Amino acid sequence: MVGSYYREDLLERVMQAPDTSLERWRRSTGQGSTADISIAAQARTVRINPKYRGKLKGKTVVVFDDFTTEGKSIEWARILLSKAGTAQVITLTVGKYGSRHTNYGIRPITSNDPGIAIDPYTVSNLSATDFVSAVFSGTYGPGPQDSLTTTMAHFAAATRNTD
Repeated sequence: MVGSYYREDLLERVMQAPDTSLERWRRSTGQGSTADISIAAQARTVRINPKYRGKLKGKTVVVFDDFTTEGKSIEWARILLSKAGTAQVITLTVGKYGSRHTNYGIRPITSNDPGIAIDPYTVSNLSATDFVSAVFSGTYGPGPQDSLTTTMAHFAAATRNTD
């Protein structure tokens, strides 16, 4: 893909995580939920596969995700890959629910606090307070709709011509 290699096993979920869509729905319908769906839940369940240790330094990595809501999974992937020494992380999603994206970072080091050490090849026992965040509201425009519509029309016409 894109002149490089697809690595399905680069990021791995090593423990079950709560279904964030289901948990958000439960909360919105008044059913309540005590499940942790913060970015810390990503930190406790996702890591970089240890077989890639030392192989990511200076690389550009493109992360594809199906859909994003607030950006927690894709942000955790970005943090892990950055900690592994990548030169650049490009994140792409097929779709976006909601109009905001939250950018997450590990709580910065201060003179009174040594900060948080992250080993990207192991899961981290972090809490939501170990992160700093900034919310960005987004807008959407026409995006790739015209291009996708033209492409799909091309495929539909090709299918009709082969029937």
